[in-house]
Amino acid sequence: MVPQPGISPTRHGAALTMFLITGAGGGVGSVSRSVVEELRAQGLPVRAMVRRDDDRAERLRDLGAEVVVGDLTSPVDVANAIDGVTRMFFNMSVAADYLEAAAVVAAVGKEVGALDVLVNMSQMTVSQMTLTSTEESHHQRLHWLAERVLNWSDLPVVHVRPTVFLDNPLFTVLAQPRCASAGCWRCPSATGTPRPSPRPTSRTWSRPCCANRKAAWGTCTS
Repeated sequence: MVPQPGISPTRHGAALTMFLITGAGGGVGSVSRSVVEELRAQGLPVRAMVRRDDDRAERLRDLGAEVVVGDLTSPVDVANAIDGVTRMFFNMSVAADYLEAAAVVAAVGKEVGALDVLVNMSQMTVSQMTLTSTEESHHQRLHWLAERVLNWSDLPVVHVRPTVFLDNPLFTVLAQPRCASAGCWRCPSATGTPRPSPRPTSRTWSRPCCANRKAAWGTCTS
């Protein structure tokens, strides 16, 4: 692997520190892209995995990131992307094959990877779920299952469980008329307890988990 111009790879022991960030061009890609920006601002080597080589991928290259195009459900693509990587941020848009992608990441990371830490972007609802609960959505159940698959892999995993982000259209578009008429935005809604998180909260968790060599494995919940 040849480092991109401007990237100064760092070492701890004899291992090259390379960061793999997935979902950097997807529907939830703005979170991953922010992580890429934070790491590149520190001059750290970043490999961004995207589904398509388009304008969004080109912007990642402009940041100095190495871009790889691949499918998270393809073991071959994930194995190629994870080669030489010691820190990984697993993030994926809402998709029917989310659980399959998590299983592939776990299997590849276990068999061919050399990860010091794998940061998994989960969601807060998982904290309220049980094996037999039925109130959650299908995709929320996939996150619950994905966390368990990653835990069973015995990889050093940190699960990040944020609430909904404040720049979600639910707040930026749909809530605007009510906010304007009432002069305030009431939170939590109804009898719920989750608090929406500003997007930098996700960055703040994800970047130290990726960059801190001594990060503790476990779960971060907003």
